Amino acid sequence: MRQIREFTGFDRVMAYRFRGDDSGDVVAEARRDDLVPYLGQRYPAGDIPPQARRLYVLNTLRMIADVGYHAVPLLGAEGGAPLDMSFAVLRSVSPIHVEYLQNMGVGASMSVSIVIHGRLWGLIACHHMAPKRVPYSVRMAADVLAQVIASTVQGIEAREDAELVEHAAKVRTSLVESLLLEEDPLEALVEHGDGLLESTHAQALVACQYGRVVCRGVDQALGEAIVASLPAEPHDTVTRTSVKEWPDAIQARLGKWVGMLGHDLRDPLNSINMAGMVLERTDGGGNKGTLGKRIQSSSNRMQRMIGQVLDMSRIDRGLSLGIDLQPVDLAALACDMVEEARLAYPTIIYDLHTAGPAFVLADGGRLGQVISNLLSNARHHGEPNQPITIRLAPRDGPGLGLAVLEIANAGAPIPAETEAALFNPFKRSSLNNPRNRTGMGLGLYIAQQIVREHEGEIDYRHEGGKVIFAVRLPLAPNAS
Repeated sequence: MRQIREFTGFDRVMAYRFRGDDSGDVVAEARRDDLVPYLGQRYPAGDIPPQARRLYVLNTLRMIADVGYHAVPLLGAEGGAPLDMSFAVLRSVSPIHVEYLQNMGVGASMSVSIVIHGRLWGLIACHHMAPKRVPYSVRMAADVLAQVIASTVQGIEAREDAELVEHAAKVRTSLVESLLLEEDPLEALVEHGDGLLESTHAQALVACQYGRVVCRGVDQALGEAIVASLPAEPHDTVTRTSVKEWPDAIQARLGKWVGMLGHDLRDPLNSINMAGMVLERTDGGGNKGTLGKRIQSSSNRMQRMIGQVLDMSRIDRGLSLGIDLQPVDLAALACDMVEEARLAYPTIIYDLHTAGPAFVLADGGRLGQVISNLLSNARHHGEPNQPITIRLAPRDGPGLGLAVLEIANAGAPIPAETEAALFNPFKRSSLNNPRNRTGMGLGLYIAQQIVREHEGEIDYRHEGGKVIFAVRLPLAPNAS
């Protein structure tokens, strides 16, 4: 600012920088010693109305040589369109702005715009306490200097944006890895809280699950007040990266984040799985072969977890899971899934009962995912050494009737407080299950969505000492 003041001769030269809401700050100043400093002052967006802001973008230099001027009308041809004065450097300005300058004791003013990506980023504002005429060459030098400043700032911001993207990618990877492996998702969010705040330029992070609230960047009492003031959520887990942002915006942003990371993780996991297969085959039953099996088992488990996270991401963004409906024999599909479970867990007894074919319009892969999840739940939550019963039978219902698939395991009734959140994600009972420490509590949540997209229902009941999950799907027209 000192150099600009020296070659322009103004009493005061200031640099304004605008904020996102169009208010602004005086971020630099060079002035005559006897003038009151304005450095650090902030002014509201209303001081420069939208039409004036637009003119600053179109015409980057404006000069008022004498604030006490008397405006002279410019007359065009009779009946012609009004003359566009947007690009006139010495055009008359709003009387309100003239009064504003006079109240500050300013006799002359020159403004030079700093425009970046078509938006008014800042201004160089020059004030003189008496009328002042600035030669054309000096005005053009100031205009060129403002363009150099704009180019420099644009380069700095581009580098900062690139660094922020790189930092956000690292935070994203680290966060979702923690969410996949940590038993408590709130702890994972708090652990990465500083990184999330830096990546989003947010003021605070507040996370709530089952009434428990954790905060970063804001005290606990205020965090709890923020959660209490929010509208009811469709799910139990609520995450905020800013005290001003609402649930739908955050869910959409996190959903995209998680979806992107899930795809990023799948390729390296496939490579790890292949490496495990090579180790197993090259060493037979030796130490490397055992290590290879463990690597494959772990990577397959991670793949399933990533698949669940991706599905949850799609559900939270209001997207379909991609159901492709075709005639499917539910009895044959159940047999295949049970046989697969028997091979993987030969010590568990699976008692399967079907009453012949039961065709439904379904996506075989997605429906297999539901059956696999219910079998896994029965295996992890049922009493040890007790059989898992699978029954499939048609029943009366709307239209052509229903195919009802029930999967039961011996066990105590699910507590009422747990039952109320049975189909919610990240259930505490799933996260703390010692028989399934890597479970995230997403299986039933996703299974319910899959069944709903098949126009069916899934529910729980306890009967005869058994926990029973039932899936009801409409029979296809050709079922008879």
